[in-house]
Amino acid sequence: MLFGLSPLYALAIRFFASMVLGMAPRITLDHPSGSLMLDNFTWLFSIDFQATAML
Repeated sequence: MLFGLSPLYALAIRFFASMVLGMAPRITLDHPSGSLMLDNFTWLFSIDFQATAML
């Protein structure tokens, strides 16, 4: 194996970080107002995180 278990570790970290990033805005936005509309910052942060993780 060239990289050992590094690719598996990277996928696991990306999965769990994506789950937290996906759940946290739903919880924080749903409680005060009841609407699940994300603001532009959250969308850009999510897209940027996924693009960075693919590199």
